[in-house]
Amino acid sequence: LAQERIWAASRQRGAQALNLAMRWLVHGRLPHAVVEEALNALVRRHEILRTGFRELDGKLAQIIWPDAQIKVREIDLVFMNEQEMLARAEEIAKAEANQAMDLRTGPLLRATMLRFGAERGALLLTLHSMIPDGWSMGILIREFQAVATALARGDASNLPALELQFADYALW
Repeated sequence: LAQERIWAASRQRGAQALNLAMRWLVHGRLPHAVVEEALNALVRRHEILRTGFRELDGKLAQIIWPDAQIKVREIDLVFMNEQEMLARAEEIAKAEANQAMDLRTGPLLRATMLRFGAERGALLLTLHSMIPDGWSMGILIREFQAVATALARGDASNLPALELQFADYALW
């Protein structure tokens, strides 16, 4: 029901009006490849991160793709002084948050890594509000940290298999 309300609201106000944007400050080395692989591991793990929406016979339907790839854009701001860097980071973050997503084709998750230095930066994540809620955002953060930490050590992710997906919960 919440997705149906969000679908209707996004058609009235525009899809970008309902984006959820997060900024995770990064302290320490976090290679681009680790960020991208960790996010893609979560996309493979959670169907909702590879879901789009369409109206079928007048009703909202979730379309779950068997696979999807997230490409993480990386922007190097190291060459700027601190004040310019923070101002530019703010501009980029606002632009990312306000960029529309196509609810029919997805993905409904977008990521950009801002580099402030060798061991400092920010990961910008934008999700359309059709796919997360407050509870799931906490899960996403914890799982990203666990997977990225394992990958940075050269280990495989060892998150247990999910018993239920969001679509199962929604049907229930």
